[in-house]
Amino acid sequence: GQDRRGALSRPGRGHDAGDHGRGALGDDLYRRGAPQGDVEAHQLHHGRRPAQHRVRQLSEADIEAIDLTDVSIIHFGSATAFLPGPLQAAYKRLLQEALIKNIFISFDPNYRHLLFRNNTQTFIDQSWFFLERCNFFKVSDEEAMLLTGESTLNDAASALLKKTKAVFTITLGKDGTMIGIDGKTAVVESIPVKPVDTTGAGDAFVGAVLYQLDKIFAADQSFVSKDQWNQIVANANKAGARTCEYLGAMEAFKHLSNRIFSPS
Repeated sequence: GQDRRGALSRPGRGHDAGDHGRGALGDDLYRRGAPQGDVEAHQLHHGRRPAQHRVRQLSEADIEAIDLTDVSIIHFGSATAFLPGPLQAAYKRLLQEALIKNIFISFDPNYRHLLFRNNTQTFIDQSWFFLERCNFFKVSDEEAMLLTGESTLNDAASALLKKTKAVFTITLGKDGTMIGIDGKTAVVESIPVKPVDTTGAGDAFVGAVLYQLDKIFAADQSFVSKDQWNQIVANANKAGARTCEYLGAMEAFKHLSNRIFSPS
């Protein structure tokens, strides 16, 4: 079938993710894992195949020029979009457009201590603007506690259940992933691997979630059941774990495919 994934972007200097094939999970992750300029806000959509580019300082004018008519999913995964600059306003503008058009919104705050060590609160405040409005979000256990101000994982998960309406995942490394859905949490186990490098595991996880949601939405199914979510997370755990078997995220993404979703 047609490839429904692309990067919602303005071309910039540096690495061009390019076109690395059609339909394979590894290709999808390879595009998602391209080195960031100032943001990577990815769109998944039906029927069109736009150019794939690294994103560089999107502005509100860029957002206004984008046709979102056939877009089904937008993922906000930038590590730098909450820093001062035109990108910050563009990021929020795109979120508002997605809400107006009832597009499925995915969010990964992607906290980087070096970027916000002198102003962590602005990161927290801006993250909550997205957490309260998205349909799905992924955080690490450290991010969950940072964003909620809680000192334990369980308390952080409880706070996220109370304060958000989204399905969410909290990644726990080798222990799997906690999923929050329908007011309850559960841990979905991962698979055992011999880790070489954990770089890109979180991106692989999110990419695998979106890859599977895209397949579901492409089949004109608008509702994702709890059982489907559990399977999606189990498969995403496999993608994250397998990524750790290679040195470097970009190398790992070349070797991943949807075959990893098959029962071991």
